[in-house]
Amino acid sequence: MYVFLGAIGAALISYFAQSLNSRNQIKIAEKNLEQHLRLQDEKMAGERLIKEVELERNKLEQLHVVLSLLAFENSQTMSYMQSGSETDLDKFRSRYIDNTIRLHEAEAIAEIYSHVKDLKADIAKRGKWLKQEMLP
Repeated sequence: MYVFLGAIGAALISYFAQSLNSRNQIKIAEKNLEQHLRLQDEKMAGERLIKEVELERNKLEQLHVVLSLLAFENSQTMSYMQSGSETDLDKFRSRYIDNTIRLHEAEAIAEIYSHVKDLKADIAKRGKWLKQEMLP
């Protein structure tokens, strides 16, 4: 009889120890999973940030190229070079339309990718200057 009670007691102790051990393992697994998911989220956020910065740099470079071309087209040097040549009205209009398209492209890039409002104002100011300079 004491042997039977001892076996039941040992079985109960073993059962409680095993259930406690299982609960602890489940908690450890949940914590590991949460940490793994958090690390994955941070890694993905970092990669996304790198791609966003790369895209913004490319667009900023494109914006710089467009604005530099517009500035060159309307510079004193270009004006002097063209004053000596006979530019017909159709060619002049074509250049004006091309420059206006470039200006709109620059405005679009600034609107979408610029976080600085002064940049948009500067482009608008240059656009007004371009229109004044290009009109005969």
